[in-house]
Amino acid sequence: MLPELTRSQIEAIRDTALSFDALVRERIHASLSFRLADVADYRAALALEAAVKTGALAAGLPLSNPKPAATAR
Repeated sequence: MLPELTRSQIEAIRDTALSFDALVRERIHASLSFRLADVADYRAALALEAAVKTGALAAGLPLSNPKPAATAR
């Protein structure tokens, strides 16, 4: 997100006239979504996370935080 900021936005953040956290929050709400899944235990949660990161589910690879292709199994 930093490369997208204008000089005036950077200066406003520096001067505490603009909150960087607020800009990030706004971007997240406008551009990203998430889903929750209830699982039985920690081991099941790790297995589900691995499946999501490697694109094993119908949705394919996540746009954020995918497992690198070289290590995906």
